[in-house]
Amino acid sequence: MTTILDALGPDRDATIEEVRHCLAEHELFFRFGTIQRFFARHKITRSSGSAR
Repeated sequence: MTTILDALGPDRDATIEEVRHCLAEHELFFRFGTIQRFFARHKITRSSGSAR
């Protein structure tokens, strides 16, 4: 779980695609929906302070 939280970045504002890319660099490959469900299950939300 630490790797996934690290992939969100220090401000916890990375997109799911950015998280997937970061995890892929560690040879961890997940589909978009898998990460989305993981975040929902663990009540992890992105920081709402960023303007994207």
